[in-house]
Amino acid sequence: MLAAFVSSPAQAQYSAPPLGVAAAYGLLAGGDIQAANSLPVAGKVGAAQAISATVVASDGVFGNGAAPTPQALGAAQEARVWCASQNGKVLPDGLAGQALPAGTYVLNGNTTLPESQTLTLTGDTSSIYVFNITGSLTLQANCRLELGQLGNRIRDR
Repeated sequence: MLAAFVSSPAQAQYSAPPLGVAAAYGLLAGGDIQAANSLPVAGKVGAAQAISATVVASDGVFGNGAAPTPQALGAAQEARVWCASQNGKVLPDGLAGQALPAGTYVLNGNTTLPESQTLTLTGDTSSIYVFNITGSLTLQANCRLELGQLGNRIRDR
C-alpha cells in the first residue's frame, strides 16, 4: 500500500486513513530498507530489519525494530487495513505515464514505475491519494513523481 496524503483532509473529497505515530515517518518498512545511493528522508526512518547506512533522516533512523518503530508499524498496519477497505479505480496498465486526480486506486499484483517514467498527481494541496497495491512496488532509477498543482505551489513559495 502506498498512500500520498497532501494537506488538510477535511477540505478534500476523500478522507485520509488514521496514521497515528506512523505519520512521523518519511519511510517505514516491515523488512529491510536498502538504498545504493544517498537517500535523505524528511522525518523518521524505521524498519523491522536493517537500514542501509546511505539512508539519512532528519528525525532519526530506527533499524532492527528499535523503538518507536514497532508502534509505527502497528499504526501503519491499521492504516493499511483502512486503505484496503476503500473502493478504488483499478489501474490495469500500472503507474507509468498516468496523470491522476485525487482518489483511491487499485493495482493488482506487483507494479513498477519504470526507469525515466513519470507518475503525475494532478490534485492540489487538499488532495488525497490512496494506492492499494496487492503486490510489491518497485521504483526504478530516475523515475519521477510529479505533484501537479502542489508542486507549483511549493515552487512559488
